[in-house]
Amino acid sequence: MEKENSVQKGAPRLGIFWYAESEWITIDIKLQDGKTYGDNVITPVDHFSQWEKLRGEKKVPDVEYEHYPRGRIKYNKPDRIWTVTADEDIIGRLELREKILEIFYLPKEYTIFFTDEHYQNEVYEKPKIEIERELPDWARKSALLRRLLEGGGKK
Repeated sequence: MEKENSVQKGAPRLGIFWYAESEWITIDIKLQDGKTYGDNVITPVDHFSQWEKLRGEKKVPDVEYEHYPRGRIKYNKPDRIWTVTADEDIIGRLELREKILEIFYLPKEYTIFFTDEHYQNEVYEKPKIEIERELPDWARKSALLRRLLEGGGKK
């Protein structure tokens, strides 16, 4: 498996990712190259098409894109925060959240993490885990954060 990287180190990145057998598979872009989607800026690529591309190039295992835990990083323009939405197998582990911050150069103080059923993988049995909500002080005032918390992080 290989890491796809198109951005110089240092600047926060938008992206999609998988955590496959203790390895990260990432596709990332500069914020200015993202696509506006409502109040957010996202990558213009999706997990399915990118996995199929990587699978065709034999850079990932020959399994479906939903096989491994996955997620997406977006940027909320009005609140000026980064949101990582991913499988609970990733979000529920502090060391994996920290690795996402490192890989995508995300500012910890302006990044929030949420689970979403859309990103559930098909393989792993789901133990019930308590998701830690590490929120900086500024985040408690965020309109986006209030909306996400009211919806249980499923938006």
